Amino acid sequence: MDPGKRTEHPCDHITDGINSTVTSMVPGVYVFRWTISSGTCPTSESTVTITNYATPTTSTTGADQTICGLTSTSLGGNTPVNGTGAWSQTSGPGTTTFSASGTGSSTATATLYGTYTYTWTISNGVCAPSTSEIEVTYYQTPTAATAAEHRTSAAPLRAEPWWQHSVVGTGPGALSVARNL
Repeated sequence: MDPGKRTEHPCDHITDGINSTVTSMVPGVYVFRWTISSGTCPTSESTVTITNYATPTTSTTGADQTICGLTSTSLGGNTPVNGTGAWSQTSGPGTTTFSASGTGSSTATATLYGTYTYTWTISNGVCAPSTSEIEVTYYQTPTAATAAEHRTSAAPLRAEPWWQHSVVGTGPGALSVARNL
Protein backbone atom coordinates (compact mmCIF):
# COMPACT_ATOMS: atom_id res chain seq x y z
CA MET A 1 0.00 0.00 0.00
CA ASP A 2 1.23 3.52 -0.83
CA PRO A 3 1.94 5.32 2.53
CA GLY A 4 0.82 8.67 1.00
CA LYS A 5 -2.74 7.48 0.36
CA ARG A 6 -5.15 5.42 2.42
CA THR A 7 -8.13 3.78 0.83
CA GLU A 8 -9.88 2.15 3.81
CA HIS A 9 -12.67 4.76 3.76
CA PRO A 10 -13.84 7.04 0.93
CA CYS A 11 -13.78 10.12 3.25
CA ASP A 12 -10.30 9.37 4.53
CA HIS A 13 -8.12 10.95 1.82
CA ILE A 14 -4.77 12.67 2.54
CA THR A 15 -3.36 15.07 -0.04
CA ASP A 16 0.13 16.52 -0.47
CA GLY A 17 1.08 19.58 1.61
CA ILE A 18 0.95 18.04 5.06
CA ASN A 19 4.33 19.55 5.98
CA SER A 20 3.61 23.17 5.01
CA THR A 21 6.09 25.96 5.77
CA VAL A 22 5.30 29.64 6.34
CA THR A 23 8.04 32.25 5.94
CA SER A 24 8.48 36.04 6.04
CA MET A 25 6.01 36.69 8.84
CA VAL A 26 6.19 40.09 10.51
CA PRO A 27 6.07 39.97 14.32
CA GLY A 28 2.61 39.15 15.62
CA VAL A 29 0.22 36.31 16.45
CA TYR A 30 -1.04 34.11 13.64
CA VAL A 31 -3.71 31.41 13.72
CA PHE A 32 -3.50 28.80 10.96
CA ARG A 33 -6.34 26.40 10.24
CA TRP A 34 -5.76 23.11 8.44
CA THR A 35 -8.96 21.84 6.84
CA ILE A 36 -9.41 18.43 5.27
CA SER A 37 -12.43 17.86 3.09
CA SER A 38 -13.58 15.25 0.64
CA GLY A 39 -16.80 15.54 -1.32
CA THR A 40 -19.87 15.34 0.87
CA CYS A 41 -18.04 13.94 3.91
CA PRO A 42 -17.79 16.09 7.05
CA THR A 43 -14.67 18.28 7.13
CA SER A 44 -11.91 17.84 9.66
CA GLU A 45 -10.14 20.92 11.04
CA SER A 46 -7.19 21.67 13.26
CA THR A 47 -5.71 25.04 14.23
CA VAL A 48 -2.27 26.08 15.36
CA THR A 49 -1.32 29.47 16.83
CA ILE A 50 2.15 30.83 16.07
CA THR A 51 3.56 33.85 17.85
CA ASN A 52 6.39 35.50 15.96
CA TYR A 53 8.40 37.73 18.33
CA ALA A 54 10.49 40.70 17.25
CA THR A 55 14.18 40.59 18.11
CA PRO A 56 14.65 42.42 21.44
CA THR A 57 15.97 45.97 21.39
CA THR A 58 19.77 46.07 21.79
CA SER A 59 20.58 46.66 25.47
CA THR A 60 22.76 49.64 26.47
CA THR A 61 23.77 51.09 29.87
CA GLY A 62 25.37 54.27 31.15
CA ALA A 63 29.05 54.76 32.00
CA ASP A 64 30.63 52.97 34.97
CA GLN A 65 30.17 54.86 38.26
CA THR A 66 32.22 55.63 41.35
CA ILE A 67 29.90 56.58 44.21
CA CYS A 68 30.43 57.93 47.72
CA GLY A 69 27.73 56.13 49.70
CA LEU A 70 25.55 53.11 48.95
CA THR A 71 23.06 54.44 46.35
CA SER A 72 23.96 54.91 42.69
CA THR A 73 22.69 57.53 40.29
CA SER A 74 20.60 56.38 37.31
CA LEU A 75 22.15 53.25 35.82
CA GLY A 76 21.36 54.57 32.33
CA GLY A 77 19.72 51.55 30.72
CA ASN A 78 17.84 52.24 27.50
CA THR A 79 14.06 51.91 27.08
CA PRO A 80 13.15 48.83 25.00
CA VAL A 81 11.12 49.26 21.84
CA ASN A 82 10.77 45.47 21.49
CA GLY A 83 10.63 43.45 24.71
CA THR A 84 10.96 44.25 28.40
CA GLY A 85 13.99 45.12 30.49
CA ALA A 86 15.17 43.87 33.89
CA TRP A 87 18.16 44.77 36.11
CA SER A 88 20.08 42.07 37.97
CA GLN A 89 23.22 41.94 40.08
CA THR A 90 25.95 39.89 38.42
CA SER A 91 28.66 40.31 41.05
CA GLY A 92 29.49 42.24 44.22
CA PRO A 93 30.22 41.70 47.91
CA GLY A 94 26.65 42.30 49.12
CA THR A 95 23.12 42.39 47.78
CA THR A 96 21.37 45.14 45.82
CA THR A 97 17.90 46.66 45.74
CA PHE A 98 16.86 48.37 42.50
CA SER A 99 14.48 51.35 42.72
CA ALA A 100 12.57 50.10 39.64
CA SER A 101 14.10 46.86 38.36
CA GLY A 102 12.12 46.96 35.08
CA THR A 103 13.15 50.53 34.20
CA GLY A 104 16.46 51.44 32.56
CA SER A 105 16.87 54.57 34.70
CA SER A 106 16.66 52.61 37.98
CA THR A 107 19.10 53.33 40.79
CA ALA A 108 20.86 50.60 42.77
CA THR A 109 21.30 50.56 46.55
CA ALA A 110 23.98 48.17 47.81
CA THR A 111 24.25 46.65 51.29
CA LEU A 112 28.07 46.66 51.44
CA TYR A 113 30.80 48.91 50.05
CA GLY A 114 32.80 47.57 47.12
CA THR A 115 32.53 46.99 43.37
CA TYR A 116 29.35 45.57 41.81
CA THR A 117 28.46 44.58 38.27
CA TYR A 118 24.85 45.07 37.16
CA THR A 119 23.30 43.60 34.00
CA TRP A 120 20.49 45.22 31.99
CA THR A 121 18.69 42.44 30.09
CA ILE A 122 16.08 43.06 27.40
CA SER A 123 14.00 39.97 26.57
CA ASN A 124 11.18 39.31 24.13
CA GLY A 125 9.45 35.92 24.04
CA VAL A 126 11.62 33.02 22.96
CA CYS A 127 14.24 35.24 21.24
CA ALA A 128 17.78 35.41 22.62
CA PRO A 129 17.97 38.29 25.15
CA SER A 130 20.22 41.33 24.71
CA THR A 131 22.43 42.25 27.69
CA SER A 132 24.87 44.98 28.73
CA GLU A 133 26.72 45.67 31.96
CA ILE A 134 27.66 48.59 34.17
CA GLU A 135 30.16 48.53 37.02
CA VAL A 136 29.47 50.62 40.13
CA THR A 137 32.04 51.08 42.89
CA TYR A 138 30.63 52.25 46.24
CA TYR A 139 33.03 53.98 48.65
CA GLN A 140 32.36 54.70 52.29
CA THR A 141 32.19 58.42 53.13
CA PRO A 142 35.51 59.47 54.67
CA THR A 143 35.69 60.46 58.33
CA ALA A 144 35.22 64.20 58.86
CA ALA A 145 38.57 65.92 59.35
CA THR A 146 39.02 67.65 62.72
CA ALA A 147 41.91 69.50 64.28
CA ALA A 148 42.67 70.27 67.90
CA GLU A 149 42.23 73.73 69.42
CA HIS A 150 44.57 76.59 68.51
CA ARG A 151 48.07 75.97 69.80
CA THR A 152 51.08 78.14 70.35
CA SER A 153 54.65 77.01 70.53
CA ALA A 154 57.98 78.55 71.52
CA ALA A 155 60.90 78.35 69.12
CA PRO A 156 62.12 76.01 67.89
CA LEU A 157 58.77 74.85 66.41
CA ARG A 158 57.96 71.38 67.49
CA ALA A 159 55.53 69.38 65.35
CA GLU A 160 52.94 67.45 67.26
CA PRO A 161 50.18 65.28 65.81
CA TRP A 162 47.17 67.42 66.64
CA TRP A 163 44.82 66.24 63.95
CA GLN A 164 42.52 63.23 63.88
CA HIS A 165 43.70 60.16 62.04
CA SER A 166 41.31 58.78 59.45
CA VAL A 167 38.90 56.10 60.55
CA VAL A 168 37.49 55.75 57.03
CA GLY A 169 39.56 56.75 54.00
CA THR A 170 43.26 57.24 53.56
CA GLY A 171 45.09 59.59 55.79
CA PRO A 172 46.16 61.30 57.91
CA GLY A 173 45.70 63.57 54.89
CA ALA A 174 47.62 66.63 53.83
CA LEU A 175 48.72 69.35 56.24
CA SER A 176 49.02 72.88 55.04
CA VAL A 177 50.44 75.71 57.14
CA ALA A 178 48.90 79.16 57.15
CA ARG A 179 51.05 81.93 58.59
CA ASN A 180 49.72 85.08 60.20
CA LEU A 181 51.75 88.15 59.38
